[in-house]
Amino acid sequence: MITPRVLTTHNSPLEPFDIELTLKNPSTEILSVKTVTVDYPSALVSAGLTPRPNLQTEDQLTAQPLPQTQASIEHDVKPGETLVRIVTVALERPPLAVGNVRWLFVPSGEYIFPIVVSYSDPSGVRADPENDLAVSFEAPFSVLIIGALAGAFIVGILRTWMMLLQTHRAGQLNLSIFFRRVGAFVGLQLPVSLLIAILAIVLAKISTEFRGVLRIELSDFWAGFLVGVLAQSTTGPIAEALGRVVGGVQPNGEPGVVVVTESSPVLSREKE
Repeated sequence: MITPRVLTTHNSPLEPFDIELTLKNPSTEILSVKTVTVDYPSALVSAGLTPRPNLQTEDQLTAQPLPQTQASIEHDVKPGETLVRIVTVALERPPLAVGNVRWLFVPSGEYIFPIVVSYSDPSGVRADPENDLAVSFEAPFSVLIIGALAGAFIVGILRTWMMLLQTHRAGQLNLSIFFRRVGAFVGLQLPVSLLIAILAIVLAKISTEFRGVLRIELSDFWAGFLVGVLAQSTTGPIAEALGRVVGGVQPNGEPGVVVVTESSPVLSREKE
């Protein structure tokens, strides 16, 4: 009786998408279509994604307390007649909190949304058997960026710590030096790495050729994390060299100035 199909492509779990429902009356009697109920996949519900409340469509779509969306149709369908309705489905993530981050790790792929139509005929109210609608989701851009930021930050902190261990003797390294070096990393290296990671993600989204060069399937948070790791590993040494040239901090965490020697055109740094 019902044939569902998705009208939009490149869907994200955090963006509304439209479902076209084609309802056909195969009987010889008038059917009164009551509601259409769209159930949500358990994988999305367990990740904390819930129906977006107060969502309106041409069919007066309302979110229910259960993990489902119900649209009121209230339309009589004559024998052999076909009724077409558009239903918008939307999920929202929970508020950002330490315990509400499972939605970040929802992988891309195909998810099944069961759809049920309730109707009445002269014999009473009935429910049509479930019609499974497969919806393909891509990882949200925001999730990829958060993953890239996390990857670049963790690798940068580890690189900073390892460099300080190499340039300071036992007992000389203290929290003041460490936090000063971390501040330099966050102020210079991290923005550069994040910018490179965002550029790589955007190019991979729009270019299949670049996606083949990147060799990373942008499917979830961990894919973005890996892009951030690669970006920081590539741009970290460049940003450190740039910081030394323009008078930033030295590898040992101490400030420096730029001087030009008469014997060589190469710029060098000396401690103040």
